[in-house]
Amino acid sequence: MNMRLLLGILVMIAVISGCTDGEKANTAYKLEDVTQAMEKQGLQLLQIHPKGGTSPFAKLNDVDAVTFAIDTYKMGDVADEVGSSVASLVNVYIYVFESDKARIEGHEALNDLLARANFATAPSVFANKNIIVIHFKGTDEKKEYDEMIKTAIIGM
Repeated sequence: MNMRLLLGILVMIAVISGCTDGEKANTAYKLEDVTQAMEKQGLQLLQIHPKGGTSPFAKLNDVDAVTFAIDTYKMGDVADEVGSSVASLVNVYIYVFESDKARIEGHEALNDLLARANFATAPSVFANKNIIVIHFKGTDEKKEYDEMIKTAIIGM
């Protein structure tokens, strides 16, 4: 009798923990999750203008991008503090979609947009679950920033 009760409790614990793991797998990321993951990799982000400004990348399928510059001054990679022209330095766009499916549709729209654009250097695009991050590399920017973003997004 005690053995059956113990076995029943163990089965219930296994079922409950399995259900919570499934819920965790289906949880959508938030903007804070993305920025925290990038900061854990050592990137210092400076939010520029929350609605993406007038860039053609400001919106994908009705999802507004949140735009950032990599703050190279705080990271010790440049000697001059960021000036008032920082808006021209926007190089990271983060899109948070409602679902994985919406992100896939947004990625298709992004691919269409990128195919029509004429870039000297194509941007890097990273996706995971319901998010897309675009990184436009500056000419004098360290290549390792791309790797830091990639590691952050994949590791989420």
